[in-house]
Amino acid sequence: MKKLSILKSFYNLHKRLIINILNFGLLILLINANCNKDDVLSPEDTDITNEAAFMKSTVEIQKICSNANSYLILVANNITTISGSCPAITVSTPSNTITVDYGATPCTNALDQVKRSGSYTISYFINSGKDSMSAVISFNNYRVYKGDTSYITITGNDEISSKKILVSQYQSTFNSNNTFTINTGKVKTAAVNMTVNSNIGDPYNYSDDVYNIKGSGSVVNQTLGLSYSYSVDPNFAITYQTNCKYPTSGKVYLDVGGNRFTVDFSPNNSSCDAIISITKYGITKTIDLSDADF
Repeated sequence: MKKLSILKSFYNLHKRLIINILNFGLLILLINANCNKDDVLSPEDTDITNEAAFMKSTVEIQKICSNANSYLILVANNITTISGSCPAITVSTPSNTITVDYGATPCTNALDQVKRSGSYTISYFINSGKDSMSAVISFNNYRVYKGDTSYITITGNDEISSKKILVSQYQSTFNSNNTFTINTGKVKTAAVNMTVNSNIGDPYNYSDDVYNIKGSGSVVNQTLGLSYSYSVDPNFAITYQTNCKYPTSGKVYLDVGGNRFTVDFSPNNSSCDAIISITKYGITKTIDLSDADF
């Protein structure tokens, strides 16, 4: 009986030892798997280059349309002389056009510190009551620069319309279909349809206007064959001020291949800066759009 008890204890001891060895081996396999960078997505592996470039392009279009809308409202209020040398803004009431000219040699705008060249023309219609207006924007060798050597040339037509609903408030729409040709040869397009609540401050000053933008569209990089659908979170409209280059708040969703990426324009509490955050595959990274490539 005693011998049987000793054999049983010996067997149980070896059984526990074998199980511990197997568990240790499984632990080593799991550690090796988790240390393999091909299998684990770390923040360093999350490339947000394309999303940042797409957002930089759509922000530029929103800025053009918002500024054009502000110029239109000035003209509707019988203000046909709009100050500024970069750009030089010329209103022609006989031809119903506003020309926004940055010149053949790039100049830097004082409001947003961005270098541009070329021009765009706003061909407009304002009704007799001065409370409803529409316009088409066309581009003439219009370029936006990042630094001294990198720039995009924007072509296409943008359509805007606005109707006064309160003394200093307009309901507007922006419909854009633009091509962005980067000087490195890359090409991408952005098509967006926006509904806009335009809040006008001093009617004689366009630099204090605020725009709350909602809508959707698509952004496509033809060079990479990469396409995103674009939508603004209806609960977090893009807030854009004409005296700030980038939106100060708002959330945008980019959908591609069944995945949704989130862009937040206010990681710094709605500051007027170029900092945004992009959440991709559950990982959030911040990026400075002023440093991002087009």
